[in-house]
Amino acid sequence: MDVVKVEHLSKSFGDLRVLSDISFSVHQGEVFAIIGPSGSGKSTLLRAITHLETASSGTIVIGGTRILDGGVYADGPTLRSALLKLGLVFQDFNLFPHFSVLRNITEAEKMTMVVVTHEMGFARDVADRAMLIDAGVIVEEGNARELIDNPRNERTRAFLKRFSQTSNT
Repeated sequence: MDVVKVEHLSKSFGDLRVLSDISFSVHQGEVFAIIGPSGSGKSTLLRAITHLETASSGTIVIGGTRILDGGVYADGPTLRSALLKLGLVFQDFNLFPHFSVLRNITEAEKMTMVVVTHEMGFARDVADRAMLIDAGVIVEEGNARELIDNPRNERTRAFLKRFSQTSNT
């Protein structure tokens, strides 16, 4: 069962389009990592899912409840009820500040989690699936270990190579 389903989500700040036609789903009990360079739209995507930012268009369904339809969000009580079914972890954020990110995920392991991270080892080892976003579009999506260890897309390979070079210095 899909706990999160995002279809054709877009977000603009004035003339600047930061998310463009994003579509993906997250399954029950799955840890889904969103990776990508700084400024690529990862956190904006999570903020749009939680209505901390207002999406310009698209559809979001959480736990069978449509919280965004054609760019219009559901009412407050409907949003709150739906969002309680989902764990979202923004980069550099811990649900429990005294726990490591790994322990935070372990403590919430029965939850469906969407995690934004720059930690590729963490994404590879903890996430079931991962998605690379760059310039507001999905570049590649798949099994987390496979995507990070053997990316199919040249942009993904370039990002991971750049990332590993900065991590090793």
